[in-house]
Amino acid sequence: MGPFSDFCSRKGHDASKCFRKRNKEKKQAFASETSFCGTNQAFGVSTDWDQFLIDTVATSHFCYECDWFKNFKELTTTKALLADKKSTCEVKGIGDIDIIVKDIKGNVKITLKDVFYTLNMRRNLISGARMDIAGLKITWSNNVMRICHSNNEYFFSAFRQDMLYIVSGYPL
Repeated sequence: MGPFSDFCSRKGHDASKCFRKRNKEKKQAFASETSFCGTNQAFGVSTDWDQFLIDTVATSHFCYECDWFKNFKELTTTKALLADKKSTCEVKGIGDIDIIVKDIKGNVKITLKDVFYTLNMRRNLISGARMDIAGLKITWSNNVMRICHSNNEYFFSAFRQDMLYIVSGYPL
């Protein structure tokens, strides 16, 4: 008889390749992201506790360390779409995180807003898009990403290691 999708009840493909299922998952993931995004910068966490990656593609930000959050709210099962647009990760909560960034000009305190809590992320992420929404300016040159306030006042820097821009810091 051939493959049959239990999801859409059509012949010719199984549920794992069902375009309707993928479209529904994408819509759910997008809705969950936009429902909880603020206009301030946010971030996610890495296996290296003291490093945060700045990701110019990330639209949502994640942290797997529940202890780092303040104003934490648990969420019922919510999914966020990942970069490959085929994968999702489960978001368990949302809140704010205060971190101290170790910068060339000293320590800088940053409050990251609307951070997603998930157990599935391997790296810290600070979204370039969220920084832009927050009014920050980003420039790159000589392996350094410089982040400034909207009035061009210096804020902090991230340094390129391999192909990643990394900020060193720790939670308060």
